[in-house]
Amino acid sequence: MLNECRKINGLSEIYYPKTKKERENFINSKSGKLITKFQYKVYDLCSQIPEGYISTYKLLANALKSSPRAVGGSLRVNPFSPFIPCHRVIASNFFIGGFDGEWIVHQSHQSLLNNKKHEEIFNSNKISRKRELLEKEGIFFDNNGWLIDWQNSKRLFTDFHL
Repeated sequence: MLNECRKINGLSEIYYPKTKKERENFINSKSGKLITKFQYKVYDLCSQIPEGYISTYKLLANALKSSPRAVGGSLRVNPFSPFIPCHRVIASNFFIGGFDGEWIVHQSHQSLLNNKKHEEIFNSNKISRKRELLEKEGIFFDNNGWLIDWQNSKRLFTDFHL
């Protein structure tokens, strides 16, 4: 169960509304809009992913009977990070994916990168932060953004409860 407020590694307290009344008027600090019921469902599921594990946009979407893009859209504006650990959600092909509104495309889509070098984008501030958070939890990616040893990974979390 989520705590309402929590300090994380010396960071300021992160408030996470739990009751229906608290949630109905909560403004997202990133978007300036009310947080939707669907977004809360995504955040509640994401909060179930334990430290040292990852899950995928597709697995969360399947649990919600939704689409991976809808899940990604909700996580893109997650105002409760890292308390709601959206950094633990990666693409279903085990590519690191996006973080804090920034998405990188795997190397086969190099032409979509607007002439930026793949390594330059992979090492951007936001994606580097996601990689750093995951590495502290024992989850590692190669220099192209792919999960290392994903075939033998026992760190894929799938046991979501609505």
